[in-house]
Amino acid sequence: QKRYVAPADENEEALVQIWAEILKLPAENIGVESSFFEMGGHSLKATVLAAHIYRRFHVRLPLIEIFNNPTIRSLAAFIHQAEENEFHGIQRVEERPWYPLTSAQRRQYILWQMNTGSLAYHISGVYRIRGPLDVERLEEALQRLVDRHEAFRTSFSMVNDEPVQTIHPEVPFTLEKLVMMQQEGEPELECLQRAVRSFIRPFDLACAPLFRAGLLPVGRNDHLLVLDMHHIVSDGSSMMVIYREFAALYQEMELPPLPVTYKDYACWLKEWEKSDGYRSQEMFWLSGFGGEIPVLELPYDFPRPAVHRFGGDMISFRIDSVLSDDCRRLAAAADSTLAMTLLAFFTMLLGKLSGQDDVVVGQGVAGRRHVEIQNVVGMFVNSLALRNFPRPQTPVLDYLRDVRQRTLAAIDNQDYPLETLIEKLGVRRDTSRNPLFDVMFVMQNFLDPQRSADQAPTAEFEIRPLERKHRSAKFDLTFTVFEGEAEFICSLEYSTALFRRETIERWRDSFLNLIRQAAL
Repeated sequence: QKRYVAPADENEEALVQIWAEILKLPAENIGVESSFFEMGGHSLKATVLAAHIYRRFHVRLPLIEIFNNPTIRSLAAFIHQAEENEFHGIQRVEERPWYPLTSAQRRQYILWQMNTGSLAYHISGVYRIRGPLDVERLEEALQRLVDRHEAFRTSFSMVNDEPVQTIHPEVPFTLEKLVMMQQEGEPELECLQRAVRSFIRPFDLACAPLFRAGLLPVGRNDHLLVLDMHHIVSDGSSMMVIYREFAALYQEMELPPLPVTYKDYACWLKEWEKSDGYRSQEMFWLSGFGGEIPVLELPYDFPRPAVHRFGGDMISFRIDSVLSDDCRRLAAAADSTLAMTLLAFFTMLLGKLSGQDDVVVGQGVAGRRHVEIQNVVGMFVNSLALRNFPRPQTPVLDYLRDVRQRTLAAIDNQDYPLETLIEKLGVRRDTSRNPLFDVMFVMQNFLDPQRSADQAPTAEFEIRPLERKHRSAKFDLTFTVFEGEAEFICSLEYSTALFRRETIERWRDSFLNLIRQAAL
């Protein structure tokens, strides 16, 4: 534990306030010699920190410089000697009949057109509420959410052969009342699961809102709240915003007005695509995928279907406190983060399984690099195609450092849309695969309301997630890690059209053994 050292000037004081906001810590606990990463920072929060620094100091900060200058003192010194750039924030746009789609939205719209009945791109949450519930106030809070966020008042259509989005000034919202019909001898959990499955149904993207909520009474002072929305108007970070703001609105608290909305971001993005910054990011990605693009060939249990199937299952497991401490030590030794370290081991596993030393894995990024959009609901997320080279002869720490360097560079260039990269590379479309990568890595550094009940709307009752049977998989394999205080909670989601459960369980054991061997 470093001793507390107070800020010495205005710049250090400003950085303390920024850190306090991002790390959710009291400013008086943050000394100028404390490390951002030791105090709970990670690459996602470092990206937000860079956005705050750009707005406050007009200095564009490559992510690597936050890793190289993890204390306020060293960061303030770097900012002092850095070149200033003119600040260009996202501005509100004038009202129009319709607005452009972002690249991510366009991809969602095309996927929906190909299969309007698919549930693969829904985002849903199920919460069990125990305690007295004011249903009228609950419905009013949900209506206020719809009024507040334009994403929930957005519909999609074609104009001049181009998909566009329309923002409706008012959209009435109705809380659906669900009924539990328990069959004789049926366990309650299975009955609840069935009720939830019947509630989640396809959306028509031409009709707002693309958001619905249902309430299912289970018993006296016992309810299920089910939220369902289409990915085209929401993402994982938006779920956190929705949950937090719903809690405040249910308590009849006032929320500060949003500085910008999603349509403002979509229009800003359209203009940014004409800039030097856009061209620079494009060059980064195109040069990274020069030459032959590798296709990962894992040892499948079944032949790959001619058309991609979304049927899936999931195994959950934990990395215990001993092994998670080993991961932290390895990350520290390589000056890396836990996410980058676990990604490195995952790509090592994929290399061993496939016999390939050129592996591309997808990783989602929040895409919220601007301070103005931190609390806006919408689809900001982008996927990065991370290309790494897990060669057996490379020493582990060297490989961890190489993955760190490549990941940081990719995150610095995260605004370039994956769909545009796929088009520019001329990747051959294959109906049996995802373009560019078939495997995803997800590191959740934040507390997911699906897993947590830390933010129950009032003290009188609690909200708990309902475990849902996993039935879909967008990719061949998705490895998700949630960092708990001591252990890591993990899951491997897999395509049941390609793999047996025993195979995935065997790969889980191989992954854990890789970490054990590296720690030794």
